[in-house]
Amino acid sequence: DFCYLLGFWLGDGTLGRDKSRSNWGRGLWQINFKETETDNIDRIRKILYKIFGEASISEWNSDGMVYLKVISNPAFIEWWSENFGETSRKRNNKRLPQWVTNLPLTKLKHLLSGLIDSDGCSFVSKGYNHITISMISKILMTQIRDVALKCGGIVSFTTSKVKPNKSLKRLKNFEERDVYIITSSDLRTCELFTEYANKNLLNKIKIGLLKNSFKQAMTPLDPNLYGGVPLLGVNGNCIIGHG
Repeated sequence: DFCYLLGFWLGDGTLGRDKSRSNWGRGLWQINFKETETDNIDRIRKILYKIFGEASISEWNSDGMVYLKVISNPAFIEWWSENFGETSRKRNNKRLPQWVTNLPLTKLKHLLSGLIDSDGCSFVSKGYNHITISMISKILMTQIRDVALKCGGIVSFTTSKVKPNKSLKRLKNFEERDVYIITSSDLRTCELFTEYANKNLLNKIKIGLLKNSFKQAMTPLDPNLYGGVPLLGVNGNCIIGHG
C-alpha cells in the first residue's frame, strides 16, 4: 500500500510550503484527482485511512478536482520532504532515496503501478501494448527508468519540448520546458533487434543466420501454445499463466 501511495504521489501529489509555513513540520501534503477517477480516489483514501486514521485526512472538491490532504502530522511532513522531496517555492525536487530503489521487486512494481495510475498512459496501437510516463524532472525520471529496468521492463528514455498552447498561455510565467518521457511496449523489444541489425551489414547477416534459431527458441515461450511462460529468476523459477 505504501509503495503504491508513493508512486501515486510522485505523479499527482504535492508537498508545498509558503513563507508562513517555513518552520518545522508546516506544510501541505496532498494528492490531486479528477472527479472521474473514482477508483483511484477510493483506493488512495483507504490507504491514507489505514496509515493515518480517518480523522487525519481532509477531503474537498473544487472545479472538477478532488483533493486528499494529510493534516496535523508535522513529523510526517518533515520525514516525507527529507526522503521524497517537495514542490514548493518554484521547486520540484521529487526523488527516490536509495532505500526505496533497493526494495524487493514486488514492492517496486506496486510503486510503478501507482505512478502509472496517476501520471501514466496505457494504450494499444497497431496490436502492441504501450505504457508511457512523462515528467519535467530528469533526475526522478532517470530513477524511475532504472526501477523499471530492475523490474524487467524494456524501456526507452526520450525528451520532448512543451510549448505554450492556448490554455497554457493563460498561466502566468509559463516557460517552454523539457519533458522527459519513459515508454515501455511490446514493440520496443522488436525495435531493439531492428536497431542492432541496421547498424551495419554484418549485424544483418548475424540476425538473418539466427532467425530460425530464434523461432525455435521462442516457440516454448508462446503463451498461446502452452498457456504459460516459464520465468527463470535468481530466487527461484515459476510459470506465468493466463489469469
